[in-house]
Amino acid sequence: MWRTVLEEELMEVFVELWQSWTASESLISKLEEFACRMYAASSKADKVNTLCRELFLSKRGDVDSSMLPPCEDSLIQHTHRANYQAGVWRRALEPMPDVPPANGYGWVSTADGALKIDWIKSINQSIFV
Repeated sequence: MWRTVLEEELMEVFVELWQSWTASESLISKLEEFACRMYAASSKADKVNTLCRELFLSKRGDVDSSMLPPCEDSLIQHTHRANYQAGVWRRALEPMPDVPPANGYGWVSTADGALKIDWIKSINQSIFV
């Protein structure tokens, strides 16, 4: 029974991804909690930076970085990119969809006009202290 409730909650979270061009703070928070469950289901952490530190310390620093969740800022940028792409796909059958430029949605424009992934805005070193 609990699994069905959890699956329904997750469906609501992922359906919310494509509803608006801007990912809400609430959506980002729910996705962050989901990421924490993916990396460590038994942990009570609901913030990826907290979980990253917890996992790092539990292994005394001897942990493969692929086993750690992304930092909060990286997860937020990825959420913005996923939300933007889902919004584009949502409008795929419209003849002339009104799609905003990708800048600010986890992407930045280079000098020649190409798009480049905006991986992270700032480094929060507190997770390493």
